[in-house]
Amino acid sequence: MDTTKPPETTSSTSDERTRRQVQTLALGVVVVAVGLAGILWFGVRDASSDPIDSLLGDWRTVNNGTTIAYTEDGKWSAQHGWWGEEPFDWGSFTFDGETLTFFTDTGSRACEEGQIGVYRASIGEDEVTLELIDDPCHGRSSDFRGGIVRSP
Repeated sequence: MDTTKPPETTSSTSDERTRRQVQTLALGVVVVAVGLAGILWFGVRDASSDPIDSLLGDWRTVNNGTTIAYTEDGKWSAQHGWWGEEPFDWGSFTFDGETLTFFTDTGSRACEEGQIGVYRASIGEDEVTLELIDDPCHGRSSDFRGGIVRSP
């Protein structure tokens, strides 16, 4: 009579299955962690890398206190306190991180319709330094001498 025991296939198969399940679970955890880290990293990076975001909001010219408002839809408007609540100049703008371009809309009281102002802009936390590249609108170019600061 053979007293040799048959191999314990059930126990070893169960151990192997458990080991594979643990490996699969560990791999899943790593994939999820890397995915979340990527979302957080690129989400934050994308938001802060959009140059227009750093320009949005209200600013005041250092030269004479004109308020310039930049909105998410690419519009800007300017108003002097002594001119009342209505803006005296407005239009659309583009900003690529270095060049700030103003397009004047119809009805502006400061610049002629269609006048385009181009400035090199260096944006700090609460200030923007503007270097005139080309702007036929004397009122706007005069207002921007000295740059702009974030309005409280």
